[in-house]
Amino acid sequence: MNELNFNNQLKSHDFVTRTISQIEKDFGRCNLEIHLSQFSDRDLLENEILNFIQHISTDKLQQLMYLIDIPESDYSKLLGTEFFHRALAEKILRREALKVFLRDNLSV
Repeated sequence: MNELNFNNQLKSHDFVTRTISQIEKDFGRCNLEIHLSQFSDRDLLENEILNFIQHISTDKLQQLMYLIDIPESDYSKLLGTEFFHRALAEKILRREALKVFLRDNLSV
């Protein structure tokens, strides 16, 4: 999904709602409770994910990356960078949105 398509998808209320559900589900699989239903804007969603992941342990964060299916190589590249959590929040939002997009477009 390219940047334009990603931004357009995140303007759809239905798509955002399903992406939020996917995020909450995956966080829940990691025993992390995040509530995003009051956020509908991409930047607000990303900021809330950022605020949340800044307060969880490294072990829990790595477990979450595995569950969301963010490659360890991507995580490692970001580790120690100035904007680690910001970049990770964006990756989480993108990956979860991609799951919804693929489910919509590849389902039989």
